[in-house]
Amino acid sequence: MTSEDRVEITTLIEDLKAKPDLTLLIVEHDVGMVMRVADTVMVLDFGGVVACGEPGQIRTDPAVISAYLGSPKEDVA
Repeated sequence: MTSEDRVEITTLIEDLKAKPDLTLLIVEHDVGMVMRVADTVMVLDFGGVVACGEPGQIRTDPAVISAYLGSPKEDVA
């Protein structure tokens, strides 16, 4: 998907969110876009739910950070 496509899709999603009585389910790997448009984010890792909450909560959730960034390596002598 091009940058222009991403902007167009994001704008469409934001427009649809404004409609009353409409629920959107977005499956997306573009974390920046998800954090901008989602009211609630559910993070999966190997098919299991790691965390679910508002984008601000998800961004700082230790389980999400560990699942997607990994844990710091221990010093190996």
